[in-house]
Amino acid sequence: MKTIYCCIFLFLTFATSAQDTSTDPKPNALYLELFGNGIMYSINYDRLITTSGNLKISGRVGYSYVNIDLFDEVKGNVIPVEILGWVGNNKGHVEFGVGLSSQFVETKDVSILGPTQETKSNAYYLTGRVGYRLQKPDGGFLFRAGFVPMYLLSESTSTDRPEFVPWFGLSFGYSF
Repeated sequence: MKTIYCCIFLFLTFATSAQDTSTDPKPNALYLELFGNGIMYSINYDRLITTSGNLKISGRVGYSYVNIDLFDEVKGNVIPVEILGWVGNNKGHVEFGVGLSSQFVETKDVSILGPTQETKSNAYYLTGRVGYRLQKPDGGFLFRAGFVPMYLLSESTSTDRPEFVPWFGLSFGYSF
């Protein structure tokens, strides 16, 4: 699985296309997404792959580390990958996409009545996106807001995870 993510990242980094007009947006973006495909948050790199008129196609890969210690201790990594399309002129765009959010989690069930139980689990969510993207052609501030539904494809252990999660995401970052 790590090999697939590395290949996607390299493709997004080195993919170039005919971007010969001055109205094309800057091809790279770094941003923090709150909630969204990373569940709680994720730090993301987004690369414009191609443009055709008002349609832009980009790819995104992110990373999130989770460390929650409420009733149980939960630690893990979330890796969201997404292909995005955005339509619009100048700086405002309607954004849509599809992706995969991979979660690798270790849970310690701390009980005062018995021994601590450790569980490792992997879950894979198919994600969608419909939202708004503010990105000026000359770069700078980036804002995204969207509806991000998630559907559980598979998990390595039986848990109480919901199969469908209606979710949302807010992103703030920089395009260059």
